[in-house]
Amino acid sequence: MTEPSTPLMRQYAAVKKEHPTALVFFRLGDFYELFFEDAVIAARELQITLTSRNKEKDQAIPMCGVPYHAAENYIARLIRAGHKVAICEQMEEPGAGKKIVRREVIRVLTPGTATGAGVIEATTSDEFFDCLQSLGAGRFAAGRCVAVLTISGGPGVLASDQADRLGLHLPPPSDATIRRVRELAPDFAAAGNPIDLTPQCPPANFPAAIQAVFDDPTYQGVVVINCGLDIAGFGEGVVAAQRRTGKPVTAFVLDVPGIEARLQEAGIPILPSPELAMAAYAALLSTR
Repeated sequence: MTEPSTPLMRQYAAVKKEHPTALVFFRLGDFYELFFEDAVIAARELQITLTSRNKEKDQAIPMCGVPYHAAENYIARLIRAGHKVAICEQMEEPGAGKKIVRREVIRVLTPGTATGAGVIEATTSDEFFDCLQSLGAGRFAAGRCVAVLTISGGPGVLASDQADRLGLHLPPPSDATIRRVRELAPDFAAAGNPIDLTPQCPPANFPAAIQAVFDDPTYQGVVVINCGLDIAGFGEGVVAAQRRTGKPVTAFVLDVPGIEARLQEAGIPILPSPELAMAAYAALLSTR
């Protein structure tokens, strides 16, 4: 790499100097970009287009990029191919008068490991992807007590069975939480664990009921399940409760495009089955 002449490329060069053996995913707005030899390798492995940036001292800079919201899949493919990946994030929002935003490497990933957080053993590619997607959310679990929050009956049972297999605990809610859920949800709602608010819960009551579960000190995290009830208040309730408590959340949702979009926008990992949503939560414990 030649001596960079622009502030952005000097910033990139400093990151690359600290992680010379990793492919650096360098966040630029809505994309992660790779430069120089990293770009050549990534373009070949991922079969994406290799382009070039403005010339540095009469030499074009090879580059390629992937959308940040889809990066987990690309990163997983690179790691399965034997590469180390360093994720360099924007740590502040661009603003008027800012020539360059601060960026830092928040995670270095290799097959089966996450630096700075311990060791993750992933025995299949699905397990590894679950770990990677959850770790990408940046929220780690403080303990094994998890709430399964659902409106969908059966899928909550599948998540519960998986929790047992993974050594996670599903204790019942506190008495105060049970009383609050009873106030807000139908009488026949299940206030154990899983906590099933049912599709008959008044839409306006979802945010408060969800917040009651998140506020319960019994739980260090929540697995959210919703199949077929695309009510905005449910998605907004989950996002607001997560932001208020800071507790890690993983989710399985089906046929609810509005809720799915809201959770994705908030950075909440969405998995393709109840079992994988629980496995993704377990991955957050493996890093502590």
